[in-house]
Parts: sequence; C-alpha cells; structure tokens
Amino acid sequence: MSFYEVLVGNIGAVHKGSSKAKALSVYNTYVRQSKSGIGRAGGEEVTLWKDGDIIKEYAVREPGYESNPRRGSLNKWIRAKKIRVRRSGGRLLLDIKR
Repeated sequence: MSFYEVLVGNIGAVHKGSSKAKALSVYNTYVRQSKSGIGRAGGEEVTLWKDGDIIKEYAVREPGYESNPRRGSLNKWIRAKKIRVRRSGGRLLLDIKR
C-alpha cells in the first residue's frame, strides 16, 4: 500500500494517508489557493509525494519572471538583459542595468 503526503510551503504537511484520490484532491485544492495568492497558502509551493518521491509539484514563479526557451542559454538571456551577476559574502547578486 502506498503512502501519500501533500506539503505546502508556508504550512507544512496538510495531508498524510494511503488514498491517492484524497491526496490529489487536497493537492489540487492547495494549488488553487496558491494561485489565488490569498490566505496562508497563497503564493506557496505545493508538492505531492508518493512513498517519499515527488509525483506532482506546483512552483510559483516570481513576478517579472520571463521564460523563453527559444532564446538559448541562461547566459545569453542574462547578457541580452544587461544583467551583471556577482558574488558577495556567499550571496549571489544581480545588478540590472536600465
């Protein structure tokens, strides 16, 4: 028998059990709440696990995120946007030229 768990970023485990249907229902409910941006689950990542492996995952993209796979590598995208990447004290900093 499989074990299912649903984890929400700001909350933690919101479901633990052996029913796949119940786990999917809870997962979909929290994905809707995350997408709405309202409440404690608003804007949070939601993950569905089966026996310790991720089987579904909803990840929130930051505002201003651009995805363009035809453009090429991330480095090309960074150069095109005139972004300078540098490290400072263990942190990765982005300087965006306007």
